[in-house]
Amino acid sequence: MASQRKPVLVLAGLPGRAADGVEQAARLLGEKPGTVVVRHDLSELREGVVRRTVRLGGRETVTVLELAHGCVSCTLRADLLPYLCLLAARDSVRRIVLALDPAFEAEAVCQAINDVTVTGVTDRADGPAGRDVRIDSVLTCIDARDWLADATGDETLAERGHATAEDERTVAQLAVGQAEFADALLVFDAGADLV
Repeated sequence: MASQRKPVLVLAGLPGRAADGVEQAARLLGEKPGTVVVRHDLSELREGVVRRTVRLGGRETVTVLELAHGCVSCTLRADLLPYLCLLAARDSVRRIVLALDPAFEAEAVCQAINDVTVTGVTDRADGPAGRDVRIDSVLTCIDARDWLADATGDETLAERGHATAEDERTVAQLAVGQAEFADALLVFDAGADLV
């Protein structure tokens, strides 16, 4: 039944001050009882390290993940989707906040939640995580000073140091995609204060 699925709020933002806005919003949203905040940090991706940080009830745990097949999206799908199913099964969890790393696109993550089959989760039949959770909303944090330049520039994520050399996406592609897919935009000024 759809009403029993745990709501998921997705937070996205570009590398830099907008990512600080994602962290600020995740902290505020995570204060509500029963809310768990999940974040995958790709800042050490070039060293082959991905960290999953989980905050619940004032406690934070960090798990280091190995890259499956050298593919970040495969690793995150193999970790994030089953983890969402596990969180959804907990009575203490009322809402899940996904604070996405700047290199990830909310649309692709949402599509994976709804469409990619999750296998191997104990006491759960195979199927998409979307059977256990539902995307409640997608919020994109935008830096008021830099967004237009980012959305119209030609710098790649790799050139900015937020992806591997094989990732040819531009910051502009990510900026426009994040804004288009969002249900709402959270605009921050230069001081990382919500406008």
